[in-house]
Amino acid sequence: MKKGFTLIELLVVVAIIGILSTIVISSLSQARSRARDAARERDIKTIQTALEVYHLDNGHYPRVNHTYNATNWSELETALGITLPRDPLDETGDPGAEPYPHNYGYRGWSSPSWCLGQDYRIIYNKENSIETGSSPWCSSNLTGGYGDAFMVTAPR
Repeated sequence: MKKGFTLIELLVVVAIIGILSTIVISSLSQARSRARDAARERDIKTIQTALEVYHLDNGHYPRVNHTYNATNWSELETALGITLPRDPLDETGDPGAEPYPHNYGYRGWSSPSWCLGQDYRIIYNKENSIETGSSPWCSSNLTGGYGDAFMVTAPR
């Protein structure tokens, strides 16, 4: 009498291994996206710190050229004197470009109706959570939304 495994037993083992490997790969993917979200939070804090140093030195936040659809990121870097971080999944290669989801944006206005350089917004998205995308400017009657984007504004 020979001892060994039947074809059915081998197929069951292969199926179990396949299911377990799928679960492991899925968990790793979620861990990577959470790590990218943590990197985004660190990046935003770095940008905020640079903006606050600029404000202390100049009495206002940087006023960069922008259109409704894009921030001039290189101009912001020049104003701050540093190379700013990029989103870990920067899909366009152009930080500050819209549409999102994976870019950082900056808004800082010099117009009298837009806070005279005393307010800013940093706009970004995460992979694992969704924000409402609206928050007040320096004036309570000036609000705006960016879809699912998270926003950080100047400290009050």
